[in-house]
Amino acid sequence: MATKKKIVELRRDAVLNLRVPRAMKKALERAAVEDDRSLSGMAVRMLRAQLTALGYMGKE
Repeated sequence: MATKKKIVELRRDAVLNLRVPRAMKKALERAAVEDDRSLSGMAVRMLRAQLTALGYMGKE
């Protein structure tokens, strides 16, 4: 039996502005295009994955 992956959407209700090196932004843009996401969506996905891996967020 195939397992279903539960997708949890987190409400985006806070603004975060940050400066990053130009090369990092270009890398994030490439990753977003390859994953068919917006730049913001890709950043949220990567931040969520890292924060979850480090134990700062629960596995959702």
